[in-house]
Amino acid sequence: MLGGLASFAATSADEIAAIDVPTLVVAGQRDDDNGSAEALAAMMADARAVRVPGDHLSAVMEPALAEAIVGFLEAAQ
Repeated sequence: MLGGLASFAATSADEIAAIDVPTLVVAGQRDDDNGSAEALAAMMADARAVRVPGDHLSAVMEPALAEAIVGFLEAAQ
């Protein structure tokens, strides 16, 4: 886990705004540990935010997470 954390790189608002591919930003309804999913999605031209039940740790166990990802990928085809 520490190796993964060490690989994080600061990303500027300009770099985020330059992302021009469809992007899904998913977070738990009670997950604002790392900022707003909606604000992050708003920074990109082709992004949308989806909230699923849970918090930063429990959202990964929610079927709604998989549904959001699958729906996003299917819509991109």
